[in-house]
Amino acid sequence: MSSTESVFSQAYLDETNTRSLIITCIVFIILDTLFLALRFLSRYYQKAGFGWEDVLMIAGWLTCLGLCIDGLIAPSLGVGTRFEKVIQVMPEKITSWGWNGFYTIPILYCFAVSFPKMSVLVLYLRIFVDRFTKACCWTVLAVISLSAVVNTFTVGFQCGKHPTAAWVSTIPGAHCNNIQAHLTYSGLPNILTDVAMLILPIPVLRKLHVADHVKIGIIFTFLVASAGLVTAIIRFVQFFLNTYASDPTYNAAPLIMWVVIETSIYLISGCLLSCKQVLSRFINNRYILSIYTWFRSTTSRSRTGQSSNQYESNNPGDPPPRRGGNSAKAFAAEGNYYRLEPTVLGEDHI
Repeated sequence: MSSTESVFSQAYLDETNTRSLIITCIVFIILDTLFLALRFLSRYYQKAGFGWEDVLMIAGWLTCLGLCIDGLIAPSLGVGTRFEKVIQVMPEKITSWGWNGFYTIPILYCFAVSFPKMSVLVLYLRIFVDRFTKACCWTVLAVISLSAVVNTFTVGFQCGKHPTAAWVSTIPGAHCNNIQAHLTYSGLPNILTDVAMLILPIPVLRKLHVADHVKIGIIFTFLVASAGLVTAIIRFVQFFLNTYASDPTYNAAPLIMWVVIETSIYLISGCLLSCKQVLSRFINNRYILSIYTWFRSTTSRSRTGQSSNQYESNNPGDPPPRRGGNSAKAFAAEGNYYRLEPTVLGEDHI
């Protein structure tokens, strides 16, 4: 009996955790493809042109798809199985697992997380007109691009001239960077740029003089684009809590799963920004409209009398003011989006 078998029980060696990884990858292959198709279907209805944001979104879909496929292949390389059992049963898989886990997945992640965010920023550059916001967009875009390039080179040369030293510690003269630290903290730039992208639309949205429900809808649209912030934080915590080196093959399964979730959420939220036409067709369904009308009339009954009495006491002879009205000039339709202008309308239009 080997020393490995004498230390670890058979029940421990038989443990696997690949089910969640496989299910997650299959689900997001479907969702990623579905939302990308909805994005382009919406643009088809709108007769919108093909722009750089579309190129970047397709690139993001390809890299996300690559991560999902990689996640489906990874269990056959030992991912999700106790490292001690991999050494015993399939030692020939160690090399393939090492190249995949230490190089392929991290490099794919660098681009899968960047392309959708770059696509959203290119869209921001189209719809925001003030110079300061555009300058901020260019700055964040540069940070994301630089982060992707730097992280790719850091991963590619993490062990210098001995790349296999990432998983083979007995190579003479080999030295690697702190792989655990890099896998953990490489996600920090994503969190910071997510916060920046969440803040970017706020100054312009505050200056819009439109009906409240319109403003809420626009704000919600931009919040959707920052949905990846939540998953980025969760992924950071997962990499911080799970020590990769303690059981690299077994612990790799949940880490790869969260990488797939994070990158796919970025892609889906970016696609949702451009699904206006498809979602409008769904929302304009008569059954959906009847529910919305009932809900709005029910919730507004208590306010109708109060607002009417207040207006009559202040302006007894004038017609009631129009809500929204000319304030629609604050944003103009352009293609499949709203072109937001930070112009503050006069008091007579509020």
